[in-house]
Amino acid sequence: MARIKVHELRNKSKPDLLTQSKRLLVYKNKKYLPLDLSPKKFRAIRKRLTKHHASLTTDREKKKKEMYL
Repeated sequence: MARIKVHELRNKSKPDLLTQSKRLLVYKNKKYLPLDLSPKKFRAIRKRLTKHHASLTTDREKKKKEMYL
């Protein structure tokens, strides 16, 4: 129930929709999100390395780069 979709509105009661929208506002700038509020993406996208982790290099890689430049 990460984002409320149009076809889901028919099945939900009004209090359910209100509580979800309130919970989204409460957790908006928090470090961790409950799983039911987190964005529902493909598993591969969720498990992908962050930009920061992908850009990190080991000491050995740094030394190799310095040698051959």
